[in-house]
Amino acid sequence: MLHDPRKIEDRRKEAMRRELNRPVVVAPFPIADYAARKDAAVLTWFGKLCEVYDIDPKAPSRWEQLAMRLALERFPNFELHSKQPKVGNPGTKNDVMKLFHAFQNYALPRGSGSKYKKFWNDHQAACKACKIKTAGALKEAMRRARQQHDVDRRNEELLIRHETMKALGIIA
Repeated sequence: MLHDPRKIEDRRKEAMRRELNRPVVVAPFPIADYAARKDAAVLTWFGKLCEVYDIDPKAPSRWEQLAMRLALERFPNFELHSKQPKVGNPGTKNDVMKLFHAFQNYALPRGSGSKYKKFWNDHQAACKACKIKTAGALKEAMRRARQQHDVDRRNEELLIRHETMKALGIIA
């Protein structure tokens, strides 16, 4: 009768997980080498932990790989998403984002009134091209664009982290 090697490996890893979940006992005597024996026991424990996750215990990136594997196991709902919230009319998204960046750089002297009203008056043609008809609509569009900008920035950071983990061999 042939045994499935994957099932045997899974059972071995499950047994190792149970073993890792037990306390490690280091005899306190002789006291002279107690610290060295504790360190050796901890390193052995970490070696077994690396084996459970198929990580080379001598690899320079073993701690990062181990941290990522433990984090992914502890937080299984962590995902990278590509779907982004809408920013107004889909046909005007790029224009609204350009308008948002212009709005971010728009400077007014303190106490000169609403930045939205002044910007809308100074950039009416660009606003109307984005189907923005009032200063209130501009305010709402800038709020949504700011959310979109934040999502884009977070997605970029996640993508950089994801590609770094791939480069380090932490994930496939």
